[in-house]
Amino acid sequence: MKKNIILPIFILVCTAISAHSQTVSDAVRYSYNTYANSGRSAGVNNSLGAMGTDFGAISQNPGGLGWYRTSEFNFSLGTTGYTTNAQLSGTNNKSTKITARKFGIPGVGLVFNSKPRHSDWKNVNFALGINQLGAYKQEYQYEGVSKGSVMDYFVEQAQGKTADQLDPFSTKLAYEAFAIYDPDETNGNKTEWASDFDGFATKPVVAKKQEVLNTGYASEVVMALGANYKEKLSVGASLGVPFMRYETQSFYSEDNSGPDKVPFFNSLEWTEDVRAKGVGVNLKIGASYRPIQALRIGAAIHSPTAYAISEDYNNSFVYDLTTANGTNYRTSKSSPDGQYDYNLLTPWRWIGDAGIIIGKKGFISAEVEYVDYPTARFTFNNTSDDPDATKYQRELNNKISKELEAGFNYRIGAEYVLGDFRVRAGYGIYATPYANDSQTNSSFSLGFGARLEKFFFDLGYVNWQQKQSFKPYEVSVKDYQPLVNSELSSSRILLTVGFKF
Repeated sequence: MKKNIILPIFILVCTAISAHSQTVSDAVRYSYNTYANSGRSAGVNNSLGAMGTDFGAISQNPGGLGWYRTSEFNFSLGTTGYTTNAQLSGTNNKSTKITARKFGIPGVGLVFNSKPRHSDWKNVNFALGINQLGAYKQEYQYEGVSKGSVMDYFVEQAQGKTADQLDPFSTKLAYEAFAIYDPDETNGNKTEWASDFDGFATKPVVAKKQEVLNTGYASEVVMALGANYKEKLSVGASLGVPFMRYETQSFYSEDNSGPDKVPFFNSLEWTEDVRAKGVGVNLKIGASYRPIQALRIGAAIHSPTAYAISEDYNNSFVYDLTTANGTNYRTSKSSPDGQYDYNLLTPWRWIGDAGIIIGKKGFISAEVEYVDYPTARFTFNNTSDDPDATKYQRELNNKISKELEAGFNYRIGAEYVLGDFRVRAGYGIYATPYANDSQTNSSFSLGFGARLEKFFFDLGYVNWQQKQSFKPYEVSVKDYQPLVNSELSSSRILLTVGFKF
């Protein structure tokens, strides 16, 4: 236990600082696209791949583009409400509920139709526009008590390193704030580290709290070409240029109000701020075949998206303690502003879809999607000059292979015709990307629209339920790392208006 304070003196000799904060959850976030981006797609739970004739469906199966028979301009408006319940595992820890709402423009599109003369290719169509792929808005918080402290993480990360080798974005901040120290003051190298939370027979039960705000989006500029052959086969391909922005602000704190009192320790605060932006490229090919008038079957392949991502980040740490002689120290330290560039390759996707047309009364459509999450890969820049980066890249990609698993997503929808009007409904089931996790996420949808000679509108509603668990930090002994269970419910309303010409 800490008995006194020796002030550290540092000389910064680095001209550039590199930190690696990429995680498995980053790979999942930028790969997990389940968004409907038009009112019609939303109404049937994004299951229009084989049916086509909807701009939102081009990002699922560009093969449906060939079924268009007129040119079209459309745009969509949307609003999404988010409700998150988060709870720290442990006895008597209560759930905390937070709600938020976001407005946006999920899609804008143009389709140009042409009809070649004297050809078996009946329609050749070109599409250009923007489709939203995902939104990262989420706000949650939790508080409660559990065994262990985030200081256990800092101590483990610091072990074997001298003071000048500590990470300036984490362990060095803890050292400068007197939160970790060398228990043997005669050891000038300071490679054996400890904290006020060491020396107990079992780890103390500590009061914890965290508040997190995530914002951002992923959208895709899509350029597609599609054509139908003899009104039997429609084929298409699209070039996508996705772009994304993501920001997370996290405030984690502990204090000495838990059932086990920790000598000298009063409280700590750990703040992280990460801002990421990126752009990528992908290719999608698809087809939709009509063996009989009432049936359409289709398939699509999505190549991995090759993202180039740039991150800016900074952290801060505050530690409050009272020494054995009664002197109080409250020390606040901030990291330098960090910046790091890296590449991410998202997984392959394979989609099979089908639709049954029920005369002039409507249709039933379905899709199954296979996503190979373990194949996601990070590549860090300038690894030849940074052995630590090379090691972390290898370890992170191995971790992705072990912690993620391929999964199937299922979507089904239906549309019923009432003259010029349409009513719609749909349901979806989505597998978790994480191995050894049996949870599934689900969504249901409703929709309404009208199709006139030169004008149409579609209103869609999607409710999406997601369960997830995460660890604010990880230590070698699993019993001493906190587990937070959360439930996210999002309700999205989209209005699409379109004009045919």
